[in-house]
Amino acid sequence: MDMSVSAGTFIRNLASAIVKLYPEMGNAILADEVASNFLYGTRCYKDPISCFEMSILNPLRGHWINQNFIILIDALDECDTAGRNTLFHFLLTQIQRFPSNFKFILTSRKIENINRSFQLLDEKVRQVYLNTSDPFNMNDVKQYVRKTSKLTEPQISKLTKAADGNFLHVKLYLQYCRKTDTFDFRNVPNSLALLYQLNFNRIFKDSESLFYDFLPVFEVLCTIQNPIDKDQLIEVSQIEGTSKRRQLETLLGNELGHFLKFEDGKMSFFHKSIIDFLTDESRNKLHIFVHKENGHQLFAEYLLGQLKMNLTLKHNLVELIHHVAMSKNVKFESMLFDYVRDLLTKDKTLRLELLYQVVWKYNDYHTTELLLEYIGVTAINTINKMNQSPAFIAASQEMRRP
Repeated sequence: MDMSVSAGTFIRNLASAIVKLYPEMGNAILADEVASNFLYGTRCYKDPISCFEMSILNPLRGHWINQNFIILIDALDECDTAGRNTLFHFLLTQIQRFPSNFKFILTSRKIENINRSFQLLDEKVRQVYLNTSDPFNMNDVKQYVRKTSKLTEPQISKLTKAADGNFLHVKLYLQYCRKTDTFDFRNVPNSLALLYQLNFNRIFKDSESLFYDFLPVFEVLCTIQNPIDKDQLIEVSQIEGTSKRRQLETLLGNELGHFLKFEDGKMSFFHKSIIDFLTDESRNKLHIFVHKENGHQLFAEYLLGQLKMNLTLKHNLVELIHHVAMSKNVKFESMLFDYVRDLLTKDKTLRLELLYQVVWKYNDYHTTELLLEYIGVTAINTINKMNQSPAFIAASQEMRRP
């Protein structure tokens, strides 16, 4: 998982801000040994809800009564990724546990899943639609274009109006214009999807087969939960041959570069809307379309190969189970079953360990269902040290059968 959308990162940042800005309250956190154990290890990422309770709620109970807090979270839709420990799912299930003097301002694209999820909370959630055509927003966009381009004022006005004040839209269209050396603002696409289509058409216009040649790369990039390095991407995508690999490296570094973000030598799509565009089922008959299921199959095959070479560690096993479950490949399920069964005979504690990891890490019914086929259902009510069972955790995170 990208750590920027992790609930654990949010909780640690919140604790850090309290310590820095409110020393008296911060001392209550620093003096609490349980809170420190959660915050300064990996437990906050593995179990963010318990971390929130033990590191924020319990130590500060009664300390923050006379304070008012406003927490601003931008681009919430970017946090709505696969996985149980994302900031989106944490807020959705835990936001009502914050004291009443905590207020949240959340920004997001107008996406059905976001709207529907937060409408289920209660009447205290107030939705405000920000019109991108608002004069203040339009002026901000114009200022951005002035600072990042050499367009004339009439061109700036045309572009801003055509993009309806959408910053991302403007930025990507300017990149498109620079790539094509054409600054035509009479026919600016009126949506991000059309803009992405325009860019992909440009990139693959000289060879229709080029997209299909590297389709596995897009399938993998649409499936990853964590940024991936180039060599692993090539290996998982099964790109073979020196010439083809060099062609991919050029494609990633040049034409596709503005669709990607690079951090610590690893890459991922820079915005979730790109994945939404590529995997939109309404476009499944079109040239530019990606089946996420195929990406899961590629990852499952890669990790199963690592398994045969004894290169798969315990913490990779949960990821493998997830990709096998999402690939819906019976052969892979059978191969994995034999391996898991062998592991369980050697390590009696692994059964429960895997179950807890799956219900915490993934917000997915299929992954949990497959694991239960391997280990049996008797473990779902076993209590851990926090007095929580896997069944309780799944219910608290609102896991539902699709």
